[in-house]
Amino acid sequence: MITKKPYFYWIGLVALGYSLYRSFSRDHLKRSNERLWFLKKLEQVKKLPKQMKQRWDQRNTHKFYRCSKCGVTIRVPKGKGQIEITCPKCGNKFIERT
Repeated sequence: MITKKPYFYWIGLVALGYSLYRSFSRDHLKRSNERLWFLKKLEQVKKLPKQMKQRWDQRNTHKFYRCSKCGVTIRVPKGKGQIEITCPKCGNKFIERT
């Protein structure tokens, strides 16, 4: 053991027991929904490097803004001066300089 007090051992044992209990649960609909939620979050994490590469490649021609209402990232061309940007998702309008 790393420490003299086995707190981590008991925390790990409780977590293992809980995960086994959940694995053998007969509520298949609930487990299926949890799996779909996890896969959705995993897909978001997998997409992040690709999105960052696309932003890096387009950094000279476009500027990226985030909508203050819904959080969607909006891409606008650079060099257009001060323009009114409309969010395609929620319709929020704001003025920014490109």
